[in-house]
Amino acid sequence: MELFLTIITIVLLLLIGAEVFSVLLALSRRMADDIIERQKLEEAEEGNKHSESAKETADTSDDSLKDIETALDQEADRIIAESSAAKEPEEGFPLPKNDFVCESCGEVLKGYDLIPIFSFIALKGRCRFCGDKILARDLFAELLGGIIFLILFFRFGMAADLTAGFQLKGVLDITATMTPMRALTILVLAVTISVLFWIAAVDSFCMEIPNMLNLLIFLAGVSSIWLLPQITWKEHLIGMVCVSLPLLLITLIIPGAFGGGDIKLMFGAGLLLGWKLALVALFFGIISGGIYAICLLAKKKAGRKDHFAFGPFLCFGITVSMICGMQILNMYLEVSRRLYGKF
Repeated sequence: MELFLTIITIVLLLLIGAEVFSVLLALSRRMADDIIERQKLEEAEEGNKHSESAKETADTSDDSLKDIETALDQEADRIIAESSAAKEPEEGFPLPKNDFVCESCGEVLKGYDLIPIFSFIALKGRCRFCGDKILARDLFAELLGGIIFLILFFRFGMAADLTAGFQLKGVLDITATMTPMRALTILVLAVTISVLFWIAAVDSFCMEIPNMLNLLIFLAGVSSIWLLPQITWKEHLIGMVCVSLPLLLITLIIPGAFGGGDIKLMFGAGLLLGWKLALVALFFGIISGGIYAICLLAKKKAGRKDHFAFGPFLCFGITVSMICGMQILNMYLEVSRRLYGKF
């Protein structure tokens, strides 16, 4: 009986997590497209302002300046025209009724095309309409969502506590001892990690983190003061500034070192995690981001002065810190104690 319930629970959690992350990935693409269109419009408006300023100060007899003004006007008009055209469907192109469309042919996908993981296997990784390959990131997002939801259930099923150790218990043990407060805490943590994935996807697409998503992380941090009392309210408050404030100061000294969205993200995440786990999150974010940067440099896909989205790596660090950050910190302190004890 318990084996049957365990299998059913695992399958349900895999499907729910996969579907949530699949939906968020589709929403991320839509949100990133909107942000990119807004950025193009802002660039066009900025170009118009520069051209108008040049017209006011330029000498009308200077033909070279006139050519520059004309070029600026034409470039601004082109960007605006492209932005407007991007929002209008091409003739014969199906107008999507939702976010779930094939990126190659634009066909609206049916419900049976969207069953997480199983549809990918049934379709052999190809679109049913045009036969093009489905992007591997879609399957990765589904698998990641299912695995994370499984981990959350078994990690916090017996103790909804970021500082507690991992207790591998059976489904019956977890459900028998489940309380409304613990269930609410698991739900909030699941929503938080889902929003972190949303942030990571949007930032990787357009290198910008919407304020709305950072606000959701902050609200989760506010709720954690009551849902996670094992971390004192002082630790929660210190967590808000122990990472975000240094990032802000570094950005003021070195413009462009970190984005405003990254700073806001760590402000809300620090409130959720407390200062100890916030530092662990930053550590894993910097390490993973550094490895990615080294790989880009090694493959000559980026230069030393190029920028890349740092938000996904911070989201990775926050997720690791939520699930097992305290255990990693305790292991580090224990190893340090033994090493220093030898000297």
